[in-house]
Amino acid sequence: MDVSVTVINSTSINITWGAPLKLNGYVGYKLERTLANESQWELIFDSTTRGFTDTGLHPYTVYSYRVLAYNLKYNLNSSESQEVNGTTEQSVPSAAPQEVKVSTTNSTSLNVVWRSPPDGNKNGIITEYLIQYKSVSEVSYKNVSVEGNIFSVDLVSLQIFTNYTITVAARTQVGLGPNSPSITRRTDEDG
Repeated sequence: MDVSVTVINSTSINITWGAPLKLNGYVGYKLERTLANESQWELIFDSTTRGFTDTGLHPYTVYSYRVLAYNLKYNLNSSESQEVNGTTEQSVPSAAPQEVKVSTTNSTSLNVVWRSPPDGNKNGIITEYLIQYKSVSEVSYKNVSVEGNIFSVDLVSLQIFTNYTITVAARTQVGLGPNSPSITRRTDEDG
């Protein structure tokens, strides 16, 4: 029995399958799902139709599916189909970077370090981190971006002995996730 998977978006996969070769009569189908490389299968669909859209999935996650056809009258099972995989599309991160820390380096610079969002909240490949900062007297934030494999940045050419508010956010190819809680830190006095 041929089974095909079509990824619809970051939270939905459509699964369709053909009729079995041998089960004569009124045929039902059981569709099971698991996360790829796991052994615990979950029954998600039991019907006589040959298609199902699996929704509410997690972004950028590999799901495995298999179908079992059975004769409804005699409760006879066919063999299970081959497993097929589908990977949901990426989405924006659903959590901010973790453990953001800001330390004073000198009178005109601050150092910012962080960890990536939790694995279950990345929702894709982190391509960039956006660090936003402003002094208490400034209206708008300034932005610094670093690649997704970098977890620290020095903010330089700052005003002497001034409080700055800093946030960090992660970006996938789809877009920017939420900002970390803001942290306020003061540069050193001169001299």
